[in-house]
Amino acid sequence: FTLDADGTVLSVNRFGTEQLGYRVGELVGHSVLAVFHEEDRQKAMACLHVAFQAPTQVHQWELRKVRKDGRMLWVREDVRIIQDSAGKPLALVVCADITERKRAEEALRESEAFKNRILENSPDCIKVLDLEGRLLFMSKGGMERMEIGDAAPFLNRQWVEFWQGEDKQKARAAIEAARTGGVGRFNGFYPTATGKPKWWDVLVTPLFDASGAPEKFLSISRDITEHRRAEEKFRGLLEAAPDAIVIIDSEGRIVLINAQTERLFGYTRDELLDRP
Repeated sequence: FTLDADGTVLSVNRFGTEQLGYRVGELVGHSVLAVFHEEDRQKAMACLHVAFQAPTQVHQWELRKVRKDGRMLWVREDVRIIQDSAGKPLALVVCADITERKRAEEALRESEAFKNRILENSPDCIKVLDLEGRLLFMSKGGMERMEIGDAAPFLNRQWVEFWQGEDKQKARAAIEAARTGGVGRFNGFYPTATGKPKWWDVLVTPLFDASGAPEKFLSISRDITEHRRAEEKFRGLLEAAPDAIVIIDSEGRIVLINAQTERLFGYTRDELLDRP
């Protein structure tokens, strides 16, 4: 396209007409604003004015146009101010169809938004660690579970160091399992920021890059505190029972006994557990 300062089309090449589905006569002599999306017309005219005010520069913008058949397309326009044979300034506009790129960008934004909604609504504490084990990200749900108002003080710190005692060793082992492409899992105790006791079922897995190599770690911690309390209550009732109680799994192996069983039969737990 070539345009005057008012946006009137002075000339258009074959590619320009084919891109928009018009004939040359339907464009030349008419305002170029007619082919822009209604919401972008004001911006298109403002950009054109800026170009004429700074004629020594090359200008670029991305706007929507509408074909004659009503289909919308995105274009990137590179604009340079030139002069005609009489010395009158004209805008030389080179258009590139970037519709597919814009669609891909929109699809990516929608995908990212969808993933963010999953993270925000998950009740689990979801974290991303770098390959050195430093905390890079914590989900909104995780912050709520941990009663953390601001994650900043926790970021870039060694995740393993948050754990204590045996749990620290379990966390380190889980990281190493993920580092080799496996899955690390353990149950550990870690209180909230306000000191409430919490038990967690922790899963650590690798996040792979395009070449298939681990580039980060994903840690998902599920609050199992209520389950743990129910389990401890059950064990308390089991131990207090006056009768001998033996629990077996689907394969007929002993998985749990109470103290009365030891007293009645004279065997220790270690001698009975995991036996048919």
